[in-house]
Amino acid sequence: MDPITTPTASPTTIIAPAPADSAPVAIPTPTPSAPLAPSSAAPPEGTPAANEARRIADAQRAMHAATGEAASLRKEVQSRDSEITELKDRLGRIYADPLMAPFAPPAPGTPATDDEAEYKAAYQHYKDAPDDEQAITRLMRATEERTLKRVSTALEERERTQHAHTQQQKRKAAIHRAVSDTVASTAPDVPLRLFWACAGQAQAETPVDFTDPRERVLWQTERAIALARAELAPRLTQATAAATEAASIRAQAGPVMPGGAHGRPTPSTAPAGTQSMTMADQMRAHQRGLLERTQ
Repeated sequence: MDPITTPTASPTTIIAPAPADSAPVAIPTPTPSAPLAPSSAAPPEGTPAANEARRIADAQRAMHAATGEAASLRKEVQSRDSEITELKDRLGRIYADPLMAPFAPPAPGTPATDDEAEYKAAYQHYKDAPDDEQAITRLMRATEERTLKRVSTALEERERTQHAHTQQQKRKAAIHRAVSDTVASTAPDVPLRLFWACAGQAQAETPVDFTDPRERVLWQTERAIALARAELAPRLTQATAAATEAASIRAQAGPVMPGGAHGRPTPSTAPAGTQSMTMADQMRAHQRGLLERTQ
């Protein structure tokens, strides 16, 4: 019996049982071969297959880039929304704080009626005096009481006004800190001084249909940030152009090597322990050479 051969490199053999009238025969056992790898050869350049492969690769690259940008933008929007929500909560606590609430003046009374009643009572008290001395004394006491009451009322009103002003200042300072913290975290490219310089215009442009003071402050904050960025845009463009021009000038004013080559010498051409010569050094060396030849 002929052995069965397979396309393997090193077949393993076993001894199979044979009939009694014949010698044992070695039968090779087939070893499963590894699957053939798909051909990775790129199609020739310029063929439709190569153009299609390039188009698919470009589309996948653009899709991955767009996905990354969308994820980054989503994180930025979520962070901004959380900052705006935190600012709204802080404003709510500020407006709800009774220590920073504006003072509500008392309801106006009828001072004319009260004065008239007091005048009538003082006059009746004056008339009921038994003699002129008692009458004058009662009149002077009524005048003093009336004057003291008026002075006390004026002082109380002044104190209430000052307290109301202090409360309003506390509220404004708290709102200023909350808005500054939000702008510093959500718009780090906007300087705070420029932001507050634009806040007046944003306040003047605030729509009148806002009933919630928190929404009004949020709108003014967004508007002031937009105005500040619009103010910075031309300056950033000019600064970028100036930096680009300066870099170009520095690149052109680099060391000049013999033969007119620009740039520093490579390690293979520059001798060890020496420095490259600038244009000024070469001009000085040339002048020294001219002087030596003339002497």
